[in-house]
Amino acid sequence: MNKFSHPHPEAARNRFYLTLLWALITLGSSYLLLLVSVLLFGLKDFIHPPEDLTTIIQIIITLYTLIPAFIAILFMVRFNSAHFLEPGLNLPKNKTWLLFGLLYAFLVLTPTIITSSIISDVTYNFNFRPLGDLNFTLYNAILDVVIYVIIVPFILVFSLGGFIRIIGEEYGWRGYLLPELIKSRNYLKISYGLLLAGLIWTIYHIPFFTILSPQNLEISEMILSLLGSFGVFFGATFALAWAYLKTHNLWPALSLHYLWNIINPQITGNIYDNSKGLFDGTLWLINGEGLIGGFFHLIIGFFFLYLIIKDKDKLLEDHDRYLREFNEKYYPSASTTSKKDKEKKRTQKSKRRNWEKQIPR
Repeated sequence: MNKFSHPHPEAARNRFYLTLLWALITLGSSYLLLLVSVLLFGLKDFIHPPEDLTTIIQIIITLYTLIPAFIAILFMVRFNSAHFLEPGLNLPKNKTWLLFGLLYAFLVLTPTIITSSIISDVTYNFNFRPLGDLNFTLYNAILDVVIYVIIVPFILVFSLGGFIRIIGEEYGWRGYLLPELIKSRNYLKISYGLLLAGLIWTIYHIPFFTILSPQNLEISEMILSLLGSFGVFFGATFALAWAYLKTHNLWPALSLHYLWNIINPQITGNIYDNSKGLFDGTLWLINGEGLIGGFFHLIIGFFFLYLIIKDKDKLLEDHDRYLREFNEKYYPSASTTSKKDKEKKRTQKSKRRNWEKQIPR
């Protein structure tokens, strides 16, 4: 039976160290995959793969994103005696949570674009349009937003490859790491656990912000970009933790992560492949995952952290209730099993007595 919240600090400590071991194995395996790939294909071809290597490199990146899920399932089955459905893979009862990603993207990108336009040289990217270099009109601007920010992302939502990558990450980070840190709260305060989760998630992405980034940044720019990435992943961690504690479900996290990966590159460009979006500027600065974007991720994330701390007792009580109900469904409790066994034995004894009475003496 899956023990979701043990009152004894020693049990919570053991669970925490097991979770930390999972994180180390996950990070080590992910980094090893990238290292072997770079040594095999060369850094240049890995960042800018020729046509004959493009599919292979994409498969490697997909495997990289699936590692957290693979190792999480292994730990759940082998060490935690947990069911792989425990993270909450069923659709939430309130389907509006599926729009959580749109809300989060709006909250982050709106102040990011406004601030970037004030302190940096940001232009509307006409070359982004496939219809040619048209004169700027309000109609064309609205058309761009409708096509590239609304229609295209929702078409891409059905892209199986991209969605598999998101499931791989979210099942590991929000489906295993976050719940296990929550269950370890008698040893490590939940606020510290969330900070640790943000740190681990950031470390996981560091290669893509540094050595694998095609931006050709100076050392100082790379450091600032890295600071921005810390803000991105810490802030998103707090928002995703709040959504998970409210729903006990992975779908709000899947919504946020997937829609963000589609909408942000369309608007502020792609910091991973150096491509432009609707708004053009110094990518490491103005991007939704750059320095300015990271700042607003952090601001919004701290708001969600405040909501978690403010309603901590109720959120944790509801989460424990969810785990109890889940365990009762998939793992009948020992007491229930014992009662059934006793009832079965009583029935057998009664039948035996009735049978013995019928035997002629």
